[in-house]
Amino acid sequence: MSNIIPAAPTPEPLTAFKILTRSQYDVFRSQHRLSSSTVPVDAKDGYIHLSTASTAGETYTKYFSNMPDLVVLEVHLKELGDNIKWEKSRGGQLFPHVYGEHGIPEGAVGRVWEGEEVRVELFEKLEAGEM
Repeated sequence: MSNIIPAAPTPEPLTAFKILTRSQYDVFRSQHRLSSSTVPVDAKDGYIHLSTASTAGETYTKYFSNMPDLVVLEVHLKELGDNIKWEKSRGGQLFPHVYGEHGIPEGAVGRVWEGEEVRVELFEKLEAGEM
């Protein structure tokens, strides 16, 4: 059975978040887009993993909290059109995944948090809708 959900959750989030290492962010900046090949886990799975405001903190804690010099991208989901697929993952939560060869173009990225800004408090504020 597929984990792909035919529709986004209701209400549909307008944005999602991608956590990157500094070197992955540098590749994004130089190519003006983020492709699944930029991040090893995305390359392995064949799509770009994103987190919603309600799941980004758990993603950070589980995979990134001990890593230095991280960057978080705010991604405007409407800019990605039909390339977004909602799939169940951790604990049955829905996550937006980006499919397709075009990935995430630079124009779909809004705010960017870097370095010392990327800590658990950032994700708490995002989840609470304070940012």
